[in-house]
Amino acid sequence: MEKRVGPSASWKIALAYAAFSLAWILASDRLFLLLFPVAEELTRWQTGKGLVFVLLSSTLVYLLAQRWEASQRRASQALAASERRFRALVENSRELIFVLDKSGRIVYASPNVGQVLGYDPLGYTQAPIFALDFLHPEDRIYAEAVLEDLRRHPEAVREYSFRLLDAWGQVRQVRVWGRNLLGDPAVEGIVLNVRDESELEEERARLQGLLEALPGRVFQARVPEGADPAWLPLLYASPQGERLLGYAPQELAQDPEAFYAKVHPEDRGRKAQEE
Repeated sequence: MEKRVGPSASWKIALAYAAFSLAWILASDRLFLLLFPVAEELTRWQTGKGLVFVLLSSTLVYLLAQRWEASQRRASQALAASERRFRALVENSRELIFVLDKSGRIVYASPNVGQVLGYDPLGYTQAPIFALDFLHPEDRIYAEAVLEDLRRHPEAVREYSFRLLDAWGQVRQVRVWGRNLLGDPAVEGIVLNVRDESELEEERARLQGLLEALPGRVFQARVPEGADPAWLPLLYASPQGERLLGYAPQELAQDPEAFYAKVHPEDRGRKAQEE
């Protein structure tokens, strides 16, 4: 919830001034009537009383204003410190942050955009820039559907994968977490957290190439303690197995019993006896 410091402080100053003025008028008038019954003498003292009132009320307003300015200064310093911490965290992170308006135009880009993608992070302040313009052409239609999905689901978090083109023309594989905060007065935009996974994809491609170059077939399964791996679905089956055995990797990966079903009947019986 937003804290409204300004109006609250203004009301406090006004109420303090009104209370002081009322107390001064009521108390001083009664006192002067008792002390100075002569009209001429009372008039002189009333004039002096007015000057004293101006001096005291001015001092009161000054002190209250100084107190309000000090609180505003502390709030401003705390906000500036928070912004510096946020900027330091963002600048040293590989994760990018974008805020888009309803049409998909960029209204904020984290400073590390320049370091990661090579683009000017303040370019959106010089000319309208749309997030979809940075996508790989083949992912453009999918990204348009994603943006529409985010617009239709306020507050919900969505996860997607895209290919971006950086400032050097290279393709970057990224994972994106989006959240529609258009209805939040503090944000009024669609927030995107973008993580560059290009190196991870390259490493995965190298590993897959290595596995496919092996002369035998490679299988991977997640085996809980005490479970029989022969009856578990495969997480990975190397494609050269189709050339060696004639079975497509997808066939074995989809059916948990497919691998065991390909075992020779005599060997299945021996397996049952061992159990």
